[in-house]
Amino acid sequence: MTDRERFLDADHFGRSMAVPMSRTARDLVSDLHALLQTAHVPGPYVFAAHSFGGIFARLYASTYPKEIVGMVLVDDRAVMGLGLK
Repeated sequence: MTDRERFLDADHFGRSMAVPMSRTARDLVSDLHALLQTAHVPGPYVFAAHSFGGIFARLYASTYPKEIVGMVLVDDRAVMGLGLK
């Protein structure tokens, strides 16, 4: 068994490029799912998320529950009452 790490910066965060259209959290989660499938990255996954990324990790886990076996959430903003759109 080989473990590999993948890192993702969401649109407008980190080193990612801005996109010219408005995107929702659900759009970003759908994009991540498509990216993992297209890149043939086999699950199940353990997500590590920091700050605002916790919202995306939690949404991915609730949208694709059979694909996530664990999460590490550091300074997660989702617990501070920020909602999803």
